[in-house]
Amino acid sequence: MGLISTVYLYSLDGQRAFAYGGYMLCSVVFLVHMDGFAFQFLWPGLPGFNQVALAILSALSVALGINFIAQITDARQHARRMHQLAIVTMALLLATIILAVPLISTLIYKNTTLLIVGFATLLQVALALSAVRRKMPGAIFLVIGFGALALSFLFGIFGYFSEGLFAQELVGIALRTGFLAEALAFSTAIALRITAARRERDRYLREQLRLSEERLHLSEALRRAEDDRQRTAAAMQRSHDALETTAHDIRQPLVVLRMALAGKEDQHPGLRDSLNYLDDILRTGLEVSARPLGSGDNDPPQAGAQEHFSLDIILQNLQAMFATEAARQKIALRVVPSGTYIHADPLSVMRSLGNLVSNALQHSGAQHILVGCRRNGQTIAVEVHDDGSGMSRTDRARVLERGVRGQQSAGSGLGLAIVAELAEQNGAVFDLQSHPGRGTIARLSFPRAQQASTGSDRLHREIP
Repeated sequence: MGLISTVYLYSLDGQRAFAYGGYMLCSVVFLVHMDGFAFQFLWPGLPGFNQVALAILSALSVALGINFIAQITDARQHARRMHQLAIVTMALLLATIILAVPLISTLIYKNTTLLIVGFATLLQVALALSAVRRKMPGAIFLVIGFGALALSFLFGIFGYFSEGLFAQELVGIALRTGFLAEALAFSTAIALRITAARRERDRYLREQLRLSEERLHLSEALRRAEDDRQRTAAAMQRSHDALETTAHDIRQPLVVLRMALAGKEDQHPGLRDSLNYLDDILRTGLEVSARPLGSGDNDPPQAGAQEHFSLDIILQNLQAMFATEAARQKIALRVVPSGTYIHADPLSVMRSLGNLVSNALQHSGAQHILVGCRRNGQTIAVEVHDDGSGMSRTDRARVLERGVRGQQSAGSGLGLAIVAELAEQNGAVFDLQSHPGRGTIARLSFPRAQQASTGSDRLHREIP
């Protein structure tokens, strides 16, 4: 039984298997010596050794038992003090073995050896109990095995010190019974330990399989993400190419129109200004925005450079651009001059106000449109008033979204959304005031710059 357990234990841990095998072999020799067969078969020519063999074999067996239990319970790591005590005890047992030959006949040696052996057997049980507290698989059977052996040794020691109390044959029977119980318990403990190790190995393999599957799924997800990224990059490149082509194609008729106007600028000042404005929008709106994302100058489009300028430049351009169209529609368009200065991107301001005036001309149904500035503390508001059909509160919220048109509008639904975006980029505030049947006020509010004129407060008196 001990041989089979040693073979099984070797498959688990070779070092512990050698410790267990040495312990079992010494125990078997100890039992053989007690039966009298050792002198007959093992050392028939050593009668002197036969006199000390019992002390040597008992001490060696217990020492090897301590070594085995200390290794299988990992006492060095989990019970350091008991492990140190085990080392000291094994050293004392080794000393009794060395001193057996010269001191075997002395009473003090015999008594000391018996006490050390008795203490060592109890230490084996204590080491096994420490493994039970850590819930080591099979530890309870180690306690049973070493406990049975400790009882048999203590019974023999008690019989020695109480000579004549009972027959010495009972000591031999107790020791054989103890070793048999120990062999059965150890075999069970080792079987449970091997089973637990196999379960742990299977759990580890399942965990590794799960991790491998997760890594596989992650790799597949990364591959799909990379495919999506490449498709997105390709779509962005196609959009970039399309914008560049559009910018190029739009610029050609502008060149033709400029050539047609050559020498006639004085006759068509509004058309010339409109072409300049369209050329600026083409440059910033298509060419700059067409840059692909990713590196260097390919960052998302930002607002243009901000400048300190007079709003009167914008107002004059608005008058020049929209006067002809207003006259054609028989709409009274009035732009109030102002020398007020602001700090913003001129082109963004021009685009915003151009959208507002264009919306008022095309979609409001107004008869009068008034554009001008109003001061309010440190804020300058540029306002576009019309006396058109107006909007409800619900419509005002809707028309500020991209692609949403008013109920009676045939436009693209982008103008007011563009104004709101440009206002945010320039640190301005855009709002609408409108009532059905009473017209609309579109307002862009900017922080006031240092220099300003005094004539722009007339705006609130100009709207009927």
